[in-house]
Amino acid sequence: VGTLATTLFFTVGALVALIRHLANPRYVWLILASVAVGLATLDRFSAGPLIVFGVIALRHRRRDALVFFVLSSLPLVSWFLYEATSGRSTGHFLGFHIETQTIRTGIQSVSAWVVPSNIPNKLALLVAVVIAVIVLWLFFRHPGPVPALLLLFIVVQIVFLEVAITFFDAGVNLDPYEFIPIFVAVVLIAVCSMTDDRWLTVFTVALVAASIVHGGVQEISHPVSGYADQNWRHSPIIKDVRALPGGTIIYTDAPDALYLLADRTTSSVSETVDFSTLKPNVHFQQQLGQIRHTLLTRGGVVVY
Repeated sequence: VGTLATTLFFTVGALVALIRHLANPRYVWLILASVAVGLATLDRFSAGPLIVFGVIALRHRRRDALVFFVLSSLPLVSWFLYEATSGRSTGHFLGFHIETQTIRTGIQSVSAWVVPSNIPNKLALLVAVVIAVIVLWLFFRHPGPVPALLLLFIVVQIVFLEVAITFFDAGVNLDPYEFIPIFVAVVLIAVCSMTDDRWLTVFTVALVAASIVHGGVQEISHPVSGYADQNWRHSPIIKDVRALPGGTIIYTDAPDALYLLADRTTSSVSETVDFSTLKPNVHFQQQLGQIRHTLLTRGGVVVY
């Protein structure tokens, strides 16, 4: 279960509306782009680069850039204010943590667009470099405003993800899911570069076809997993949680599972490692004490 499809829908909608507005300025396109970006960021924080991308793309239209920034940022800012006032923070704080594996993971993610994801790192690097060279060659061979905007989107997306990993959430990685919007942008650059050159058309069709076949093979070869697995859906623990009286205080190490499978809102059990920094949680004992106090004074259960 995930929200990537929804985020991707709003991302593509935002890109199309913004490109239409730049080609033929109309406030209806600007507002549509702003709303689409706002909804995308509410669905996944990793869609935040769209705000930066839009402001840069509209830099020569300062009034439009300001309108876009305010409207597209409003949902995310409102959510942050809600977190601050309700105390239901996602646990992300400003810090500094260097993760050396992200570049390697990013290279594997790019190569996985056309080849199996379990190939050796050196071969993955070669495939990723070939894809990057072809994309840049297409861009410089057939330059235009739309490919330039798409290339800008790719750069902003990658830089934003690295900044987020370094300063906000070390648990984020440059995995294939995070790179799906970049893949869409790459395909659109290839489509925009289509001319009468027959091989360009063949290349674009082959790239899309290879990705579809690769995805299909992955789905067929991998059994049902995650919360769709029968062990989760028919778990006795999930059944017991569903039977609890409404309003029961629940602490758990799997809040997403209980929300999706038992329709219960829960609080997380403290972890020994901070998920956003991947460093030891210095507040672990204090947080356990708070949980113990709540359970003793108000009652509740721990699902672990």
